[in-house]
Amino acid sequence: MSRNRFFFVAFAALFTFAQGGCKSDSTTPSSSTSSANSTDMKASTDNATSANSAAGANNATGASNSMSSMMGSATGLVGQLGGSDKIQSLANSFLGNVKSNPSTSSLVKDADTSTLTTKLTDQLSSMLGGNAKAPLTSEQVDAASKKNSPETNSALSDSFSKALDAVATNPTVKETINKTVGPKIGGILTGLLGK
Repeated sequence: MSRNRFFFVAFAALFTFAQGGCKSDSTTPSSSTSSANSTDMKASTDNATSANSAAGANNATGASNSMSSMMGSATGLVGQLGGSDKIQSLANSFLGNVKSNPSTSSLVKDADTSTLTTKLTDQLSSMLGGNAKAPLTSEQVDAASKKNSPETNSALSDSFSKALDAVATNPTVKETINKTVGPKIGGILTGLLGK
């Protein structure tokens, strides 16, 4: 018997006993009263056991659904965004923002945009639960991020947020992707440019 079920049954029995005790103010209860109280107590205990089993099953189902939902959001961001084409649009839009921002344009002025877009698309897809193989490891992204000034990383993060606003419509998906990628995007771009 599980601990919760035991406490629930014990509480039901105590409650039933207390009710029976309140009803018989007089001396010793008659045998019929004792028998009735005993029957009531058994029924209450059985009901409590059934209710607790049902509640346990509902809690388990709820926990399972919640876990599935959490895993779905962690692994299905590519699908929630709209598929691999949307990831490529996000990469293109981000690189366009980087080029048009005077504080970051020098980073990509000599870069092969086509190759960079492909690598960036693969990196983003991998980070968001897609099937693509990431060109950079987490360690490489972190190391590359340290090569940038905090201002550059912040500007790149802003450029990514703007690109995401242009591509994604669901606010929850936008927020999750921004939290997953935004803080790392400076290291990702710098790392890809160095490869």
